[in-house]
This record gives sequence, structure tokens and C-alpha cells, in this order.
Amino acid sequence: MRFIIILALFFTKVQALTFDDYCIYNSAQQDCSREFNQALLDAANLQEPIIFTSGSKYRIDRINTQGLHLDGVSLTSSLKPDNKPIILTDGISLLDINNLSLSHIKIIGIHNEDIDVIQDNFLLLIGTRAQNERSIDITIDSIDFENAAEDLLVLWQTEQVTIKNSTFKRSGLAMRTVGEPSDLRPRGSGLLFHNVTDANIIDNQFYEIKKVAMYFENEGAFNQDVEIINNHINMLNVEKPTKRYGLKGGSGIYLSNGQGADNIKISNNTILNYAQGGMRVNGSNIKILNNKFNVKGICSQQDDSISGPLVGIAIKAHHLVDTEISSNCIQNTHTGISLESWGTIKNININHNNIHGANLDFWTSHLDGAVISDVNYQEIQLEDPNKSSGGTLYMLLWGLFTLLVFNTYNKKTQKLI
Repeated sequence: MRFIIILALFFTKVQALTFDDYCIYNSAQQDCSREFNQALLDAANLQEPIIFTSGSKYRIDRINTQGLHLDGVSLTSSLKPDNKPIILTDGISLLDINNLSLSHIKIIGIHNEDIDVIQDNFLLLIGTRAQNERSIDITIDSIDFENAAEDLLVLWQTEQVTIKNSTFKRSGLAMRTVGEPSDLRPRGSGLLFHNVTDANIIDNQFYEIKKVAMYFENEGAFNQDVEIINNHINMLNVEKPTKRYGLKGGSGIYLSNGQGADNIKISNNTILNYAQGGMRVNGSNIKILNNKFNVKGICSQQDDSISGPLVGIAIKAHHLVDTEISSNCIQNTHTGISLESWGTIKNININHNNIHGANLDFWTSHLDGAVISDVNYQEIQLEDPNKSSGGTLYMLLWGLFTLLVFNTYNKKTQKLI
């Protein structure tokens, strides 16, 4: 049958490959992983997209294209509104593929609780594991990701990446933890990046995330030239609270500790219901502009829809150079902006931020041997003018000193997420 399909494709004018011609089980009755692998080979060969029929369901239990070195693969649907085809999986690895595009499909995890079948630590993995190589030109458009035992989408060593108009929902359902049993940090991010260059993450939505909505790791990795714009992140879960964060998620956007990020712009994002932090930002040449933290409406009005108690830090950094933090709106949080140096924090411009009702508006501290220098700010607007906080006192003293370091480092804040 497969030989007949391929032969027919060569002798007819092909517009697209219909996945139903490869897999007859379009109600997810049986696994079609082998058929999907063949469709990928044909699509790359013929430079034609693979079309999944809207309203259908397909089981692709597990697949790994590592070593196939494909180019020009597009997965899409027949584009009937509000009726995306569904792919059910325990882990799809689209490795070693350049010019890869996915659009208008829903990808849902099958086994999410580590009971009878162990799902991979991702629903979809894109990129390459080859040393000193990258997969180039990746587009994710209008994809819905749901129900991951751990992470929903992982990008590993990629360049020229666009992720837009997509939804990431319910990660970390297996309740796996980071390390030792005593370490209660959950695993389960929406997007995880390792070595990404030239990426645009625009107009996406994140819901019910256990750990981090967008996580940029830096262990053996460097992430650069990234724009994160106009994304909506609501970390609140409706079931299965974690021991570390309860029903809230860990952090909205996390640039991992160290200097593993450069030239990152984070603007016009809304981040709600974080237990640890809105953003953890580390690296150089970072712009954090016009974001909302635990506020849905306009910044001049108090938003009481965020459940208490007030916890977490809206913006926190440990290693930060040449960074601007401007025009952000911060409410319903324990601390507004916290600079806790573990190495170097210098040349930071903080201005025109609106901080309402935080227990601490602005905070700084450092480890022995670490430095904080050249931190300048202007017009931090406090919407609670009668409140005297540690942050307000800090800002008054800063006008008299070029560098102020106070309070010993609290080891409780040293924990990572």
C-alpha cells in the first residue's frame, strides 16, 4: 500500500500529503507512529505538507527522527475553524529537521501520571542533539499543547524560531520533582529552551503550569537574540497542588542563573498567579518593558481577583548586566523588584515602574564577594502613597549613596525554583 502511494505521488501533481492515506485509524483506535515516520520521509522528499483532517484524532505514541536529517517538513490541518485535528502522544521527537513548520493542530499527552506507562519528559521535542549544530528555521503557529507529564514543548539547539498564537496548558501532571525526594520543586514547564538563537515568542497563552511557563536553561547552553512579546500567562492550577507551590505555578519567565542569556526583550506580557516569581532574569542586554504582574486590568486600579496571600517576587535577578526595567505594572506580590547578586549586577536602569501594595517595593542584597554597582532609577511610582516599605526607604537612601547594600543574605531566598 505504501509503495503504491509513493509511486502515485511521483506521477501526479502533488499539492499535499493527506495523513489519512497513511493511517486509516483517524479515531485514534491504534498507534500510527510507523506511518507518521514514513509520511515525514515522503514530505521531505517531495517538499509537500502533511495534512491532518480537521476533527480527526490520531495516535502517534512515540517517534524519534534523530539522524534522519530531513529538510522542509510542514504539518498542518484542513483548517476548519475550531476543529483542530488531535494528535495523542507520549513523546514526539522531531530532531535533525531544518525548515520545520507546525500549524493548526492540537497535541495532547496520553499517559500523564506515571502509573502504567511512563511518558517522556516532553510532548514535543524539536532541534538537534548533535554537538555544535542547530536546527534552523522552526515555526510553531496556532498549536494547542495539553496534558504533559513534564514539559509541553522543548526547543534544543535551534535557530530562527517563531512560536506564535499557540496555547500551552497543563504541564507537570506526573508530579515529578527536580532531584532528591526532599527537594519539592516540581518539573513541568510550558516552553523549555536550550541554546536558542533568534527567537520570537509572540501572542501565546499559558495555563495551569506547575513550574515555569517559559524556561531558558543555561547549563551548557547560551540563549540569545530573543523577543518575548504579548504573551498571557496564568499559572493557577485547578487540581493537583504541588508541595512547593500549592495550586499556583512557580515562575512565569525564567532566564536561568548565570550569564547564559544575551539580548533578550520581554515586553507587554501578563503574568498571573505565580508563587515564586513573575520573572527571574539573568544575563546581559535585557529589556523588561510594559509587563503586568498579577494585574489583569489597568494599572491605576487595584486588581483584587488574584488570590492571596501575597507571595513571590515580580522581577528578580542574581547575575545581570546592561539591563533596563521600565514601565512595568506590579500588584499583588510580596516584593516588586529584587536584585540579589550572586556575582555581578551592574549598569541597571529602573524607571517608571508602577508598584502597588507590595510588602517590599525594591530590595537589594549580595553574597560575599558579589557586587552591585551602577544601579540607577527614576520615578518609581508607588500607588500606595501612605505605605512606608523597605523599598521606599531604599529609594530615599539611594539618592544619597551610589551604592547601598543592606541586610545579610537570607539563605531561604537562595533556593532555585
